[in-house]
Amino acid sequence: MIITIDTEKLSSYKVTPNEYVYLAKLSSMPDLLSGIGIHEASMGMMKKGMLTIDDGCAHITEKGKKMLEDCDVKVEYESALLLTTKLPNEIISLTNKFRDMFPVGIRSGGYLVRSTRNSCLAKMKFFKKKYPEFDDKTILKATHEYINRKAREGYAHMKLAPYFIEKDGVSMLAAECEALLDNSSVEQDDWGKDV
Repeated sequence: MIITIDTEKLSSYKVTPNEYVYLAKLSSMPDLLSGIGIHEASMGMMKKGMLTIDDGCAHITEKGKKMLEDCDVKVEYESALLLTTKLPNEIISLTNKFRDMFPVGIRSGGYLVRSTRNSCLAKMKFFKKKYPEFDDKTILKATHEYINRKAREGYAHMKLAPYFIEKDGVSMLAAECEALLDNSSVEQDDWGKDV
């Protein structure tokens, strides 16, 4: 990630370069900040009203978003899970089962599809909160069906585990769960069939 720092703009907001980089990373790549918890940069941003921390998550405020946008940073994420907080055992167990389903050593776009445990934990906590209608059994079955389909395709264009849960506000996992519950198929072979 390349971050350009306009010190004049930062000075007008009374923000240090470290605080700016922390907020810029939080807004574009929250997985990088997972597990680091609260440190000096986040404390400074909280005092300046650009960041709040509650329920184990760091949230960028409107003031923080405005500062980032003024510095030409696209705000993709408004919050990130701080994994220093205790996660419920159910989320940890579900995430471990989910991640273990992804094949070891398989790459997509140069990245291992299994990804890190922390990146999956952060996404799964948000997923469970956003989609309470999907129980663990549905999540695991939908994931199993997706992985089996991708295995038949030689893992071509397979999503990384955390991106399968959610990426840029879109959840393939939610779509797969809905399809499973609707008893419909999301196989490409069925697309365009006459009804």
